[in-house]
Amino acid sequence: MKTTEAGRRLYDFDLPYIFSFLLERPNIVGLDFCYNHLTCFGVRFLADFLSWDHRILRLNLMNNDIEVMDSYIVDAFGENKTLKSLRLNGNPFGKKGGEYVSFLLMFKDLEFLDIGQTDQTIQSLAWILGALVHNSSLKVLDLSRILGHPGYVNDSLHYGLAFSDILRLNRSLVELHISKNNITDTDLEQILFGLSFNRTLELLDLSSNSIGDYGAELMSEALLRGAPLKALMLSGNHIGNMGARALSFKLPGSQIKMLDLSYNRVRDSGIIDIVSTVRKPFPLLALFIFGNPFTGEALKMIDRYLLEGSLENCALDIVLHDYNGIIGHGRNTSVNRYKSRYYCLLERSSEEGKRKRNEKLAFCEPGCAAYKFHNVFNVKAPKTILPSIPRRSFSPA
Repeated sequence: MKTTEAGRRLYDFDLPYIFSFLLERPNIVGLDFCYNHLTCFGVRFLADFLSWDHRILRLNLMNNDIEVMDSYIVDAFGENKTLKSLRLNGNPFGKKGGEYVSFLLMFKDLEFLDIGQTDQTIQSLAWILGALVHNSSLKVLDLSRILGHPGYVNDSLHYGLAFSDILRLNRSLVELHISKNNITDTDLEQILFGLSFNRTLELLDLSSNSIGDYGAELMSEALLRGAPLKALMLSGNHIGNMGARALSFKLPGSQIKMLDLSYNRVRDSGIIDIVSTVRKPFPLLALFIFGNPFTGEALKMIDRYLLEGSLENCALDIVLHDYNGIIGHGRNTSVNRYKSRYYCLLERSSEEGKRKRNEKLAFCEPGCAAYKFHNVFNVKAPKTILPSIPRRSFSPA
């Protein structure tokens, strides 16, 4: 149930009418209150409602006016038995808010928690880390753009150590989003140390940080050591040809299915190195390279791979065009689903447009190899199922 289509933003006094609407429709299992004006008082009413209404699975409170997250709200949320997904990003709920959120991780079976763009501190991250040590249900954690409390000086090294401890001590996380935290190559080295102890993480989002070629080399070494990653998001960093070449050496032996290098500094030679790695035991299902300063030489290589069938148009975030014999490229906006869904953007305004959009995105079903990341990128399901390889094929020659 989306609540932003009524023509105006919601306020606290609108909640009783929404609760009456919900009581008449018991089949609603998700609430989306993003981009409204709910305050801590409205969230208290909402928490009271959810404390006895045990059917809501997903709750989105992104970008509201929640300035306080107190024990009353946490206790009321804790009494709910069904809530699995909670988004609080974009709310300045105070430096103590992270400490109270950590109690939700201790006493609730949350699977998705988003507290990005909130005024967390190293102290609140320590509370969250302590809760994650004993948590076995959380699958997705978003700690992007930690703002810090007013007057608090952010230190990316402390963030790197905290993220490293999260990866080292937790045994349930599948996705970790830590974009926009000004993470440098040195900080990434600490994070990858924690990743070396982790065997469950499949998606690591390091977008919009300060990672350069050396950081890309460190990441390639982590892939060589057997990191379980299947999706790596490095868009908006400072990676150039050297970093792309280092990644290309280790990608063939990794399990990476989705690689995002968009909006970096990779030129023709680096793009050619990356594209040449699509032929590997775990083939790339999605490759994002738009926004890099590459020209015709790399585009010719991509065009050749498309003609050979080694790449598919639905796996790239660029579209090739022929301008009087010169190959150019534009952006393929239908591939990347993550940003539009993260920011809760409406796909189309009309019902017919929505229906067509849903049909266009209905490629990946639970039987698809990439279904686990169907919210991150758009990929076509395989038309045929490859036969299993007999066990004797793995015997020594």
